[in-house]
Amino acid sequence: AVDDDDAVDDDDAVDDDDVVVCTIADANGPSNNHGHTIAIPAADISNPQDRSYTSTGGTHDHTVDLTAADLTTLGSTCFVQVSSSDTHAHTWDISIPS
Repeated sequence: AVDDDDAVDDDDAVDDDDVVVCTIADANGPSNNHGHTIAIPAADISNPQDRSYTSTGGTHDHTVDLTAADLTTLGSTCFVQVSSSDTHAHTWDISIPS
C-alpha cells in the first residue's frame, strides 16, 4: 500500500487513507496485458460499493468495473477476476501484492 497522508505509518496494516496499487494481469496470458496497472483506494476495499477504475499503462487505458462483492473478495482473498470490454476485451486477474 502507498500511504497517502502525512502521518507516520509504523505498521504494515493498510489504512483507509492508503492506496493499494494492485497488479492486474490478463487471464489469457502476459502478452495480452501490455503493462496495465490499477490503483484502488484502501477505503474502497474497507467500504465496498460498486465502482469503476481506470487501468493505465501500455498505449491505452481500460475501464474496470468492480462490484461491492468484487471489492469484498479482493479485501478478503487479495484476488478477484473480472472482465472488461471497452477498448478491447480483457479478463483481468487483479491481486493485491503481498
